[in-house]
Amino acid sequence: MKKVVLTVIILVSFVSIAVAQEETEKIRIHGKLTYFDGRPVVGGNAFVMNKSFQQPMYMATTNDQGEYEIEAPKGEYIALVLVKMDEWAKKNVETWVWNLLAYEDLEINARIGTIELYAINVFRPQGGYPSLFVYFRPMSLKKYLEQGGAEGAKGKSVFEIAPELTKDDIEIFFNEEKVDLLEVNRVKEGSKEHALYGYLVQTELPKAWKETGFFKVHIVLTDKETGEVGESFYLIENYYEQYK
Repeated sequence: MKKVVLTVIILVSFVSIAVAQEETEKIRIHGKLTYFDGRPVVGGNAFVMNKSFQQPMYMATTNDQGEYEIEAPKGEYIALVLVKMDEWAKKNVETWVWNLLAYEDLEINARIGTIELYAINVFRPQGGYPSLFVYFRPMSLKKYLEQGGAEGAKGKSVFEIAPELTKDDIEIFFNEEKVDLLEVNRVKEGSKEHALYGYLVQTELPKAWKETGFFKVHIVLTDKETGEVGESFYLIENYYEQYK
């Protein structure tokens, strides 16, 4: 009988420890969502997405100040999506936070506009000039609607929804530090159905590159032709140690 009681006590203790650990492993993803003119996005949506993008894992709605807060377990998530669903693809599009490294509380203040940035990647090339490459695939809402939306892409060899960008149209920040752009390359990215255009931008290394932790890469685009603006983010671990 004593052995049974002792076993139960041990099991209860393990369960209690596991529950306590699970509770302490939660972090806050929070911030403020606004339009580019500074107005808060009221009733906006914040979604932490699963890998298949089929459904949100965690979500929140912005209050009358545009503030949102999500509680989620620590870990890595493919993306945080910030959007006003009842205005999506009509007045504006979503802002993405890619490669969401949620190991501590994250504050992401973002703006939604009419340029969307998909498929962001940031990497350090091996050898050569000490720099970083930032890849993204932008979509202009105006061009998207002019091309007939998703249905308009069918049968077209090139789906022309990307704005024409130069160095003057792109700003890139690493933890709020604006970096100089070395090269801007327009890249044709194809599939069996059609091709799109993305951009591969080479930047100087940020001054804080030797610091530990991770960088919040912030990309802001302005299309002078249409007057459209948009931004997105990417979180990257600091790989400085392997590039000394």
